[in-house]
Amino acid sequence: MNGNSDFSHTSLSSSILNEYKKFAPYYHDVGIARGHFSLQTKFLLDILKFYKNCTVLDAACASGDVLNNLGGICASFTLFGTDGCSEFITQAEITSKHRNIIFSCVNWNDLPQHFEEESFDFIIILGNSIGHVSSINEFYSLLTNIYRLLKKGGNFIFDLRPWIFDKKNINFNEPNGNSNILYLSNNARYETSYLYKNQRHCLTHQIYDRNGILQDTILLSFLDFSKVNLEHIFGESNFSIEKKYYDPGNYPFLTYHLRK
Repeated sequence: MNGNSDFSHTSLSSSILNEYKKFAPYYHDVGIARGHFSLQTKFLLDILKFYKNCTVLDAACASGDVLNNLGGICASFTLFGTDGCSEFITQAEITSKHRNIIFSCVNWNDLPQHFEEESFDFIIILGNSIGHVSSINEFYSLLTNIYRLLKKGGNFIFDLRPWIFDKKNINFNEPNGNSNILYLSNNARYETSYLYKNQRHCLTHQIYDRNGILQDTILLSFLDFSKVNLEHIFGESNFSIEKKYYDPGNYPFLTYHLRK
């Protein structure tokens, strides 16, 4: 990893959004190559198939792929997608296929100002996105916002990556095997390397074109939750655990289904 990489805590939220602006042109392709969008859609459908006429908020919708997958199948639902990166929202709106999906650019801290209290039956934050919080205090604040926006008995579904850090191998790896190199649909090469710094899991993403020329470098970091009792935090935030899912051979994230 480049020794000049800066994973400081200064203006963490704005710095991460700036990195996602650079990531936006590649994000859909990376998600398709990894297979995460289809796995997330299947997982959610296994839960949502028991409901009708629900309101669902994807509060880290990125390019909107999962909501677009759900839109036609969950035709009786009203689906909302928010993300702090405006480039993602533009992509999501352009590719949206269904009238029951509404996208808007909203940061997590601004969700209570954008939506009325008790608006949603489900709120989802997938793809390890919740790890972008700057601190445990910010995680508490996010849970408070989610709680306010959920209806009584509403559901919050999110996932976290159970990181594996092998000091002998600096390459990023998913629990089901090393995946630090992917080849995208246009033959571009996507490489990811890992560093642990300042109690955060830090990833450097590099995109090379088909000729091997570096096109972009994207720096992202995720809070290390390993030293906290997450289930205690859920209880303090008035959530109960409906179910916990972990199947690393299928999907490399630990997923919680909480209920208000």
